[in-house]
Amino acid sequence: MQILDRNFFRILSSINFKKIGVILATCLTIFTSNSSLTEVNLSLPIIAREFQTDMSVMPWVISIYIIVAGMFMIIGGKLGDYIGTKRVFIFSLLLWLISLIMAGCSNSILILIIARIIEGVAFALSLPISIVVISKTFSEKQLGLAVSINITVMGLAQAIGPTLGGYLLQYFGWRWIFFINVPFILFAIIFSTLCIKPDILKHRKPILDYFGAIILAISLCFIMIFLDIIQKNSSNFQLISICLFILFFTFGILYYVEKKASNPIIDFKLLFNKDFFIINLLRMLFQFIYFSVLFILPIYLLDILNYSPVKSGYFLLSMTIPFACLSIIIGKISDKIGEKLFVTLSFLIAAIAFYLSINLNENPSYIMIIMPLLLLGISSAFMFNSSTSMALKIASPEKKGAASGIFFTNTLIGGAIGVAVTSLALQLLKHNFYSTHTNLNLPYENTPTNSQVFLYAFSGLMWMFLAISIFGFFISLFNYRHKIITYLNLKKDFS
Repeated sequence: MQILDRNFFRILSSINFKKIGVILATCLTIFTSNSSLTEVNLSLPIIAREFQTDMSVMPWVISIYIIVAGMFMIIGGKLGDYIGTKRVFIFSLLLWLISLIMAGCSNSILILIIARIIEGVAFALSLPISIVVISKTFSEKQLGLAVSINITVMGLAQAIGPTLGGYLLQYFGWRWIFFINVPFILFAIIFSTLCIKPDILKHRKPILDYFGAIILAISLCFIMIFLDIIQKNSSNFQLISICLFILFFTFGILYYVEKKASNPIIDFKLLFNKDFFIINLLRMLFQFIYFSVLFILPIYLLDILNYSPVKSGYFLLSMTIPFACLSIIIGKISDKIGEKLFVTLSFLIAAIAFYLSINLNENPSYIMIIMPLLLLGISSAFMFNSSTSMALKIASPEKKGAASGIFFTNTLIGGAIGVAVTSLALQLLKHNFYSTHTNLNLPYENTPTNSQVFLYAFSGLMWMFLAISIFGFFISLFNYRHKIITYLNLKKDFS
């Protein structure tokens, strides 16, 4: 232990002011992006009431941010290689600053969505570049400490985000969800300007596949347009069929263009690698249910249970704290026993959480709310750490950047689809409940209340999430069964 302490402080003492500035810049950026994730979700019902907007529109506040980030995530790293990581990182922070001020001052849902588009671009550029900045600033011996500090900040941000968001919503209003992050980004810009080393760029030809990037952006836009059309025209089978054909046709063009490109935006050979494809699929399934929960849960806590924003934030802590506490521990354990067991267990634990949530009502006990959220927090810690490590280990060293871009883009797409599909399913289930009871010609006093209609739809969504979790569990178990059996046999022999 004394040796460990001496090594730790020796590494710490070798970190100079500029390196501390780089850590502060990246940590402030990571804190802002991760804390705002839960804060914005918590504020959606309140924003909808202020702008007198139907809740079916509110998923766009989340989805547009995710899908735009997905568009630019893949090209973010390559853009840094071309014009310099310091320039791109500072530019992303300036965009972030503009988006926060614009969102906080917005007077309509349209302005807010435009601000979220800009924020999505900023997030997409800053995330891959921040990792590159850290790797260029710190030596191999210092790199582990620098990365672990950033991981800890990410977990801390997600842990305190719900409580901080609830406090801001209750005492200052939803606009301060955005305004409070302005000083953090300002300090990040100052530290980045003073402390990040400028890149020495050699004269080179552009390395970006611009045409491929445009086709990718169009393809991802079509995903959101398709989901929006389904939501508004769920009974128009002909229109949905046409949109589905256009969607597949666009991705077909993307595949053809990228196969011919000398330096493609998407490496389809890597994407279709069996192990890489499976872990991307599993992570997308998990992102689907994770972002859907972040969307639907604040509506239940604020509008059905009539909890205050602060109280709602405290309940969300039961999901984010386990994630923050377990993240680094899971990373260390998975290095020894492998990540596949944790990926498989994440779906099993999530399935139990959703099963426990099916019968939530208007007067639940605290334990009925906390227990499923606690399990979801544990399953998230298992999935996020293990799946990311697996995706990067599958790729060869020269393709880790491409693998990271593809992987994180797919996670964002999974989340965006999850929010859109959940919003659609919520509307369909509520409509089905209303239609059923209207046909019964019940007396006025027996007409179902809004809370009863929502709880019926909420229960249906929990069944859907349960089915997806079970599906993910069996896909994971089927593909990783040999590794899991080997581990269990070794543990049995050791015992």
